[in-house]
Amino acid sequence: ENEFLKFYLLNLILKFRINFSSSTELEQFITTLGLANIVSNSEKDKIQYISEEKFLLLQQQLKHKTIRFYKYFLNLHFTTQYSLLSLITQKRLNILSFDENIVKYLSLLSCEDQDKAALVLDEMNKNTTLTQDILNTSLLESFKKNYSDYVQNKELNTINEDREHLTITRTIEVTPSMIFYVAPKFERTNHLLRKYSDYKENFLKMNIFDEDKNKLYFSSFAAMKLSKFISELMHEGLYIGSRYFQFISSSNSQMKNCSFWLVNLEGTKFEKRENIIMELGDFTEEKNIYKNAARRGQCLSSTTFITMLNKEKIIEIDDIKRNGFIFTDGIGQISPELSIKCATVMKYKQNFSSAYQIRLGGVKGV
Repeated sequence: ENEFLKFYLLNLILKFRINFSSSTELEQFITTLGLANIVSNSEKDKIQYISEEKFLLLQQQLKHKTIRFYKYFLNLHFTTQYSLLSLITQKRLNILSFDENIVKYLSLLSCEDQDKAALVLDEMNKNTTLTQDILNTSLLESFKKNYSDYVQNKELNTINEDREHLTITRTIEVTPSMIFYVAPKFERTNHLLRKYSDYKENFLKMNIFDEDKNKLYFSSFAAMKLSKFISELMHEGLYIGSRYFQFISSSNSQMKNCSFWLVNLEGTKFEKRENIIMELGDFTEEKNIYKNAARRGQCLSSTTFITMLNKEKIIEIDDIKRNGFIFTDGIGQISPELSIKCATVMKYKQNFSSAYQIRLGGVKGV
């Protein structure tokens, strides 16, 4: 219970309580935070000062609210837990003015109905008009008012033809002091998500930013603390609602942008995350750790599935070499029939293209 209060709700409003002996000491501290990417320059002028008495009152109210929230929260299905956390961290919902009746109401629903409820809460999160409605009325009233409309909306529950190569992905944004739960959205699939489509709720994307939600750059001052913070996330994983997520892998481009994939093994056939990697392919022959990670990362590149190819359909051809140079490294040829199939699936206006970037059984090329 204390861990939940510490990591999920208390840090959303009350972050630090530090006493300073002088204003100079305070200014030096804020400057240091800025150097370490903990606060931005724009935030330095927005620091609010409150009295000791008001601080203790807020602390007491918040603890009382979060304990009552937590009591019902654990009974919810993961999809609903995530949607509520998203509403809170995206500042659509203030925990101090939170109506716990919504959590009581949701906890009585079946798992299937909770999944539908999560879709409704996600739509309420993304719709600014509904957000104002949440703030002006109780969340339960607003939820009930929109539930029947959204459940009947076919676009909400089905993936139409334009979205057949997409999947709904949950993404968390992690900074050195906070976790933001982004409302689920459609993204292109990858080999991992297609192979384990029955477990799509168990995969989660994590983006790591500085406090301004900008790409992390490791200055000499901040590098040690931030790299330790990221290392702990990679090794220890984290709890989201009642589920435990662990690092699994990332593609090259995702890694450059501090973006990674996490997996929760609950309800899957896997005992440990290494079993998932083993099913994706045999990477044991690649001893170079960077190349090994790149090979595994290919399964996480955003791609559009075209077809399955038999081994006899794949022919190894000689490279074109001139004057000691290789001109066809990573370059191959495609049959007209397969080229037309690619263009059709990709919905090109012409029925062909001059070049395709491909992923094929561990091979990456054009």
